[in-house]
Amino acid sequence: MDATSRVQEFIMRKVLLALFVIILFFAIYQVLTPILSANPDFSSLVVRDVLVVSLLIATLALVLALVALLRASRVQKQTEDRLIAIDQALSDFANRADVAALSMADLARATHRDIVSMRQTMDGGKDVEADAEPVADFKRRSCKVVPIKIAPARTQADSDETDGSSLQRMIETSEPRLSLQPIVDVIQSKPIAFEAYASFGSAEQSLDVQRANGLSIETQRRLAGILLKKAAEVARQIATDDAKTSQPIHVPLSAAFVDAPTNQAVGDALHSRTLRNANAIVLSLPIAIILDGTLPWSDTDERPTLACESDNFPEAHMSRLAEAAIRWLKLPAKAVLADAESERYGFICEPLGIDLIITHVHDQDEAVSLLDRGFRYMNGPHFGIPRPLRSDISAVDPGVD
Repeated sequence: MDATSRVQEFIMRKVLLALFVIILFFAIYQVLTPILSANPDFSSLVVRDVLVVSLLIATLALVLALVALLRASRVQKQTEDRLIAIDQALSDFANRADVAALSMADLARATHRDIVSMRQTMDGGKDVEADAEPVADFKRRSCKVVPIKIAPARTQADSDETDGSSLQRMIETSEPRLSLQPIVDVIQSKPIAFEAYASFGSAEQSLDVQRANGLSIETQRRLAGILLKKAAEVARQIATDDAKTSQPIHVPLSAAFVDAPTNQAVGDALHSRTLRNANAIVLSLPIAIILDGTLPWSDTDERPTLACESDNFPEAHMSRLAEAAIRWLKLPAKAVLADAESERYGFICEPLGIDLIITHVHDQDEAVSLLDRGFRYMNGPHFGIPRPLRSDISAVDPGVD
């Protein structure tokens, strides 16, 4: 409907209202005149006309009041409809803002992956002498770390299967070095911790190992000793160089590490002064070992922070841990990507009375599940086992608490 039609409709309404008032006036005049003429008190024409006009004005005022009331009711309904529309628009805007925020977070992660991939490509293109002395490099990696996989030194691997005998031979005979994979904060894009790998190499093969549960117990103990000892040396060096900005080192160890006190090298490294300073090293053990209580030490206060991988997290303990986390787990945390290509999530938490944290969530759905069962943090999901729950875990060494 255009403006001309609206004006015509408005004029027609006013004309009809005027006609209605005129007709009503004549109707009242024709009805009241004979009635008032029969009454001697209203025999005067002037008095009669004044009374009729007064009644007409009162009737007109009543009609106008009814019209105003109807119009006010219509305006109120229109206002309510507009408020509902505004509320819906605001809700849609909030939902779109949430979607945009999630998209920005995905874009940040994708950008970070691209940056890391470009850096790895650039670093991989540099010619590194085979006989050069290997050192721990905190800023870059010359190749991607592939745990427990053997591949030719400068060619693409034909198979991803682990050769157990070759792995054991390399651990027993090769001179190891320490490799550090930075754990990067996806928000600030800077390293906040490092993962330690025992690296072995020869003219034919190269290998980076975190954990090797398929090997013999003695070989696992040797690997644990090498990895922990070298990680302790690097942690000591970092603390000496710059204690204020040093980041913790994550050292994933195999199940054989529970017998570490029987291994002199591992025992010495475990109880060394370096591991007792400012949580310089976080020991990552299978969660089954932690829940079973077969922990590798008996110290009460002086011990490194424990961590466990959630890949094999027992579902039976999930509800118990989640319930405790809601009640007790109050600590700052950062969601990080340890491996950009595999979308592996890691969570670095300041202990604050907690010495068990779950880290290395490899699946996004699993991370979301942990987030829903724990509590929310703007940088991502995280989870942990608080101290008050420790009394509920059977067969735990009393020295742990």
